[in-house]
Amino acid sequence: SYICALTLCLSGCSLTPASIYDEAAPYAYHDADKYSDLFRNNLQYLRLDADFQSAYGQIFTAVYDNVDAEVLIQENGEERPGIRIPLEQAQLSGDDMAQLFEAFFHDNPQFFFLDRTYSVEGSENDGKTTYDTVILRFTHNYKERTLAVQQLDAVVEEILAACPTTTDEYEKELYLHDQLIDRCRYDDVAAMHSSAEYANAYSAYGALVEGKAVCEGYAKAMQLLLNKANITNTVVLGNARSDQEAHMWNLVQINSAYYYVDYYLDPTWNDDETTPHYSYFNISAAMLEKTHILDDQLVTVDCVDVNDNYHMRSNTFIDTYERDAIAAAIATNINQGKAAVHLRFAEGKFENALLFLKNSTLTYNKVTPYLAEGKQLWEYELFTHKGQNT
Repeated sequence: SYICALTLCLSGCSLTPASIYDEAAPYAYHDADKYSDLFRNNLQYLRLDADFQSAYGQIFTAVYDNVDAEVLIQENGEERPGIRIPLEQAQLSGDDMAQLFEAFFHDNPQFFFLDRTYSVEGSENDGKTTYDTVILRFTHNYKERTLAVQQLDAVVEEILAACPTTTDEYEKELYLHDQLIDRCRYDDVAAMHSSAEYANAYSAYGALVEGKAVCEGYAKAMQLLLNKANITNTVVLGNARSDQEAHMWNLVQINSAYYYVDYYLDPTWNDDETTPHYSYFNISAAMLEKTHILDDQLVTVDCVDVNDNYHMRSNTFIDTYERDAIAAAIATNINQGKAAVHLRFAEGKFENALLFLKNSTLTYNKVTPYLAEGKQLWEYELFTHKGQNT
């Protein structure tokens, strides 16, 4: 017997009263490999088994082919933007469908117009329920989608046009990170409301086109930029230890090693009104766990390397509390024209170093002899992140 749709939410899989869909809707996108070049290296996709990958490919084809088409679904007797996708040879459980949708949703920030709720249809035989159709809702109608996609593509192309032409993935990643931070501000209003009310703030579109987003928008914008630069990455879900709030950041593969990158948890993390911070740029799992709680992920990798951590690469990791060594590191940054100096201290060195840096007169006197001609230490404001010793 055929069963009608269940509405499922990415964040909780809650059931709502069944909606009736037109079973004769002419949407069949069974070519799972049509656009495989666009997703075959996606980390979430790669962790799925072959049957799931086939279904993923069919969903990708359906969405990609209808970005600028007027596709509609019937829901509670009314039409709304969305698409009904029968999946060839798919007999999936509810948990299977949830895993499939989560992988697809988190792999594809370019489909920012996807609602995070979806529905499934299937049948029941001998007491076993399986599903073979997924119904996706769109947050924008086709005219809005077409314009928004063009706007996002234009911004991404502009950013990528100036991306360093180097084989060093770290340099590309750092450039993309700084571009994102420069173009986007944290949306405090959206953070107090649901994604349904402020959908754009939770997307790459909100971050890069509108210039305001919450942590999810930051992470998805960085994911999109890294994808376009052919740098392996995905988004990561979890919580901040400080307040247990839900949070999202990125997992990146840089020069063959994996790292975490984060942007914002409070106003003194990686985004403020003046300059980017790098306390959470390419950190290891051990560093991450001091301030983050990682959810169970579809993608699990070892994040133990520190070679491409920002402070290792910029020679601002300091394993001493000797004042002259700290002063020399500050002077080196100023001599290089840096508008802000970011330092990371080894375990056991942070507190003593902080006492020195809080004494601006002493710091000025120690730094000045190391400065190049015409350079000087400006009046500074001190931001600290004790959890990361920065």
